[in-house]
Amino acid sequence: ANRAVAKALELADRPTLHRSHPPPAPQKLQDLAALLERHGIDVKGDLETPGVLARALETVRGLPSQERLHLAALRSMSQARYQVKSEGHYALRFDHYLHFTSPIRRYADLEVHRVLRRLIRGEAEPRDSHGENADRSERVAAWLSGRERVAQEAERDANALASCSLMRGRESTRFEAAVTGVSD
Repeated sequence: ANRAVAKALELADRPTLHRSHPPPAPQKLQDLAALLERHGIDVKGDLETPGVLARALETVRGLPSQERLHLAALRSMSQARYQVKSEGHYALRFDHYLHFTSPIRRYADLEVHRVLRRLIRGEAEPRDSHGENADRSERVAAWLSGRERVAQEAERDANALASCSLMRGRESTRFEAAVTGVSD
């Protein structure tokens, strides 16, 4: 449904909130390819091409390095965002994609439902004071993308707080762990 509605609205030239996910930055892809090769994974093709990375990651299934390599791949990804122009979704390998199926949970889905309803009814898109609808959609897309990042940070903070609460009183206990990254 998400793909079909995205394609239909694009073909009808109706501005809406597409979910775009650009390919990772070239340097990040080069670093990831080098890491995969150091682990004996032969990357067949250009990682910028959707699907090449997914096929490479399939070959690490069951290996001791699987989790580490999957995390490295995730960290190399660009941030998905909402935008008016459909530019495809790299990770999902879709040319057209948007959020449509959860209008109760996501405002972006509700906006898409409104645009689709107007298209089905044969209604024109409403215009702002300058006669533009795309400008409003661009502002909403930027706002929603920003809110999404704030929500992700809040979720990380909540998880960190819950982890601290869970580990309270266990400061001298030894646990098995795997290093998944290093930072300052």
